[in-house]
Amino acid sequence: MKKFIKTVGLTESQIQEIRLGYLGASEIGVILGLNPFRTPHNIWREKRRDPNYQRFQGNEFTKWGTRLEDSIGKGFATDYFCTIKKDNKIRVHENGFLSCSLDRLITKQKGIDRPGLGILEIKNISQFAYDKFRKTETEIPLHYYAQHQQQFLITGYKWGYFVMLVGGNKLEVKEMIPDITFMKALQNYAEEYWNTHIIQGQEPPLTAPDIQNPQETQLKEGEYINFDDMETFQLYQNYQDINSEIKEREKVRDSYKEKLIEKIGTFKQLTFQKHPLMEWGEYRIFDSKSFQKDNPELYEQYKLNIIRKLTFKKYIYEAEK
Repeated sequence: MKKFIKTVGLTESQIQEIRLGYLGASEIGVILGLNPFRTPHNIWREKRRDPNYQRFQGNEFTKWGTRLEDSIGKGFATDYFCTIKKDNKIRVHENGFLSCSLDRLITKQKGIDRPGLGILEIKNISQFAYDKFRKTETEIPLHYYAQHQQQFLITGYKWGYFVMLVGGNKLEVKEMIPDITFMKALQNYAEEYWNTHIIQGQEPPLTAPDIQNPQETQLKEGEYINFDDMETFQLYQNYQDINSEIKEREKVRDSYKEKLIEKIGTFKQLTFQKHPLMEWGEYRIFDSKSFQKDNPELYEQYKLNIIRKLTFKKYIYEAEK
């Protein structure tokens, strides 16, 4: 039997405590492996109430995302001739563990005959994050698609809109309908995850993002330093942006190199009007693998010491409500 929990009058901490007992719509994309920001292992630690796991408490992005939600909703309603209202409840599926919270209900849309109420899901994302997922040619991020489908599954509603304010100045709107096949697969996978990992407590396997995350690899205090200020993240983002540009230029450079290699062929040197442009050279290198195989003891004695290497991890920040 479906039920709902009213959230009017509850504090944010009280609402978050209630949500720990369910698998929310914003979490379904995580366990399906569609969310680039969180992992099934994160959800397992949260739902199992791991005392050593620090849940995300929000930051400037999430704070302003919440503040702008009402304005985005009203702007959409004006442009698309809709009447909307807040839902103010946590809705629970009849299976007892799937839940969702709707940003807004659409009660009617002028000029269009709709089958009952509709769902309005609101997001506020950066231009960088938008450009990133659009490169995959998906209309909306897949973890958001899964979120909306779980909302359809729980409410039984037949239509809705997914809206994104991109970069603070562009509204992207996508009309949504239930995907029966996807919802069925979603429900089956969620049930297996919930019973195996949450009820029985079996730990999900670590994924690459988990291994890169200090919380998941259990680094000790003093082995890592954490910053929450956006200035630090912006430095990282600027580095990654320029690095991406360099990589794109390198691809172009390498394409030119391949064409030149085709021209020089087996000749030692390529010239232009008798002036050398490029040439093949022969160099002797030390075959360390063969040496290790033939002289393992000597290799261990003289092998290089461990050095520190700075590696930048891939991370895309996007505020999630």
